Amino acid sequence: MQEIKTINKTFRSRCSILSDEQANIFGNKIHKLMKKYNNKVTTKNILKEATKKTSPIHDLFEWDDSIAGEKYRLWQVRFYKSVVVEIEIEEDTNREIEMPLAYNVSIIEKNDKNEEIIIRAYVSKERLISEKYLLNQFINNLLNQISYTQRLLKEFMNK
Repeated sequence: MQEIKTINKTFRSRCSILSDEQANIFGNKIHKLMKKYNNKVTTKNILKEATKKTSPIHDLFEWDDSIAGEKYRLWQVRFYKSVVVEIEIEEDTNREIEMPLAYNVSIIEKNDKNEEIIIRAYVSKERLISEKYLLNQFINNLLNQISYTQRLLKEFMNK
């Protein structure tokens, strides 16, 4: 299989927290750091670069420790949620099946002013299944992840 040659690298964010413009700034800086560090980079290398006020990635980070502490604890919650699984026992075979603890979706809610807003939240499997728009959203996200994984496999299996 012929290798795809790229002319220009651009980067895109896969989540709403980071804009595509910010993703491009971050992606380009990481590529420059990789060249500097023999095609590898560590989180410490990146953070060291980000601490420089002149660095293009400096403003992507929170430097107020009182705010950063809260953000870190929120990150810890997301991390723990991602690594803790629920064990279901299959009736027929008594086999253990790992299932997510909760499912991350966008939900439409009303705020204090009775306006509809979209928030990210974790829902139970029961709620996910019972609300069609949540289930469709979850399935679409899974299909996007499968497509992304297939592209990665194709890229690296042909090397």
